[in-house]
Amino acid sequence: MRLAIAMDDWSEAVRRAQAEDPEQPDRALLRRMLDDAMALVESERSIAATRRQADALQAAVREYKITSDLRNRLPDIGARLGAINDRVASLKATTAKASTSAIADLRADLMNEIAKVRDDVQNAHKNQWSADPMSSKIDGYIAAKIKELGDKSKHATTLKPRLDIFVATVGDKPLRDYTRADFEEYRDVLDQVPVKALDRFKTDDFRVAIKLNSKRLKPFAIISEKTVNDDYLTPVKTLFTYCLRHNWIPSHPAIGVVSARTRDSRRNKRADEARSPFSLDQINAYFRYVAKKRSRATPDYWLPILALYTGARLNELCQIEIRRIIMHNGRWHVDLLTIFDEDEIEQALKEQKISENTATLLKLKTASARRQIPVHDDLVAAGFIEFVNERRKVQEESSRLFPRLKADKHGYYSNNVGRRLNNDIERAGAKASKTSFYSLRHSFADACVDGKIPDRIKDRYMGHLIEGAQGVYGLSALKPAETRAIRRIRFPGVDISPYLPRKRI
Repeated sequence: MRLAIAMDDWSEAVRRAQAEDPEQPDRALLRRMLDDAMALVESERSIAATRRQADALQAAVREYKITSDLRNRLPDIGARLGAINDRVASLKATTAKASTSAIADLRADLMNEIAKVRDDVQNAHKNQWSADPMSSKIDGYIAAKIKELGDKSKHATTLKPRLDIFVATVGDKPLRDYTRADFEEYRDVLDQVPVKALDRFKTDDFRVAIKLNSKRLKPFAIISEKTVNDDYLTPVKTLFTYCLRHNWIPSHPAIGVVSARTRDSRRNKRADEARSPFSLDQINAYFRYVAKKRSRATPDYWLPILALYTGARLNELCQIEIRRIIMHNGRWHVDLLTIFDEDEIEQALKEQKISENTATLLKLKTASARRQIPVHDDLVAAGFIEFVNERRKVQEESSRLFPRLKADKHGYYSNNVGRRLNNDIERAGAKASKTSFYSLRHSFADACVDGKIPDRIKDRYMGHLIEGAQGVYGLSALKPAETRAIRRIRFPGVDISPYLPRKRI
């Protein structure tokens, strides 16, 4: 409907342009477009001016409140100073000489009252913000995040331990008293924390863990900059964003605070240098090791070659159900499209058996990850479709292709198998400083570029967010031309012969 209305508006503008200047309607149309653009600019300026006025008004109201509160304290201040003045007058009225101690007491009381008045004036602005300790806001913040993310979200369930560590390290202060220096102090501590500090040193105090680690003959490695930023700093930052939104603090004290190693990385490294794709020799060594050491019936055997030829994330591959290997456009596909609309869910459930209902949704990283991925010819040659068909004979269609993999408490299937796969990479001699199992996804992305796959098709294969109108229009299922593009993906030099079925003699 929005598109139809827009087309009607455009048609009307063209008709008016032809009526205004039949010989050169394009000039009239351009003039009208410029007039509309200028009107839009003026409107935006007006809106911006209104926002500035609203901000100024809000600031004025806040200032008036502060001044009013201070004015209300003046009678009490005047009474206290008046009492001191009466004592001075009393000393003057006595005929006897005032004692030194009495004068000293009077001077001390006067300086004390002046200091109180100075504090009242200086803290008038500060007192408008929350004096509640940070710990008092944690439960409410976590409840809000659970409502937003769901009570089984991995991020929601790890928030409280992360926030408690911040409080233990920096202190449980009034919200308004936290400064950027507090976050920089916390960051500097985190940049020295050893890996698995809580388990290895049996202490919740990171400073103690750092000290104990430094005394080891061979200290444990420290946590990565990504862990510092994502696992420890980000939860606290989002809490303070929550506090700012509720007008409990005047500004966010932690904006821009990141691991010191991140700053160095940003200066010295490109974004695409964070993780490297595998070299051909590394892939071949890995495939030879897997085909020799891992049973064809295990996920550890199939996941490496699937990751290379689909570019899918590990957790996506771990969740694949048998029924998600479908024939589409004359080719097999891995179907990661899931149902989110409530009406569609109800209708789908009516058509399924009760035992199949639990397998309707997949746990995907983003909505963009809902997609189809064509099965590459090399995967077919390696016997992947035969493996799927073997599973179909002994399992229900709604069963997962790799049923041995179990989900953790957050619903992720990739944690344990991910560690095994990375260990296999190291045992195969294919490990490098910037490579991991995820590097296979990078190798797939490079192959898309080498095969001159259009960016939109590459993004659809990999589950990337497609910006602009291209990401809105079109079908969720791949079109025939998009399916055929998989043929252009090649891995020259990659030897898949260890995966090829051996002929029986």
